Amino acid sequence: MTRPLLCLIGVAALVAAGCRKPEPEPKPMGPTQGAMPRSAPGPEQTEPELLSMPTAEYPEAAVQSGIEGRVIVEVTVDTAGAVVTAAVVESSGHPALDQSARRAALQAKFRPAMKDGVPVESRTNIPFGFWPK
Repeated sequence: MTRPLLCLIGVAALVAAGCRKPEPEPKPMGPTQGAMPRSAPGPEQTEPELLSMPTAEYPEAAVQSGIEGRVIVEVTVDTAGAVVTAAVVESSGHPALDQSARRAALQAKFRPAMKDGVPVESRTNIPFGFWPK
């Protein structure tokens, strides 16, 4: 087969596939202790805004054992901005790290999500990183 014919076959395959625009690469997570909205808000809705977050305690036994990892905790934020529930949605694989992240997430304070100018209960994810210094 000649080169022009191969190119034509390649173009035909792209046309047959619909020439879809490739999906964008996922963005990196960012800081290890910031809130990550679960979904994009609409024009009249805002996500909860993280105001304060205690540092998750890195258990000494985990530090000494060289245990490290990332934990993602999903929190429910009430209309006053307080966290009312916290659940580990992505485990580090180490219960001590997961429990420490969950305890810290329960103490976080938020500006509540708003819908049409009224505070509403919402959920968001908070990532935690446990890495030796």
